[in-house]
Amino acid sequence: MRDIAVPDQLNCAVTVGEDGAVRLWDYVNAREYYKRSFKGQGTCLEWLSYSKKNQGRVLIAGYSTGIVRYLLLN
Repeated sequence: MRDIAVPDQLNCAVTVGEDGAVRLWDYVNAREYYKRSFKGQGTCLEWLSYSKKNQGRVLIAGYSTGIVRYLLLN
């Protein structure tokens, strides 16, 4: 794991790893709910602040390849 992001209003966390995988975790039930892999090593992860428009579901992940990905949790 390279970075972790935890929102203010949800009981979950998102991690990004050296393998490029983004994972959504329910830390109350100790369960992985989602995993998606991208090329490159994950370097940073940021959860955007809650607003009416994004409903607290938008993350930004940075990779060693220089790519920045916007991720929407649905």
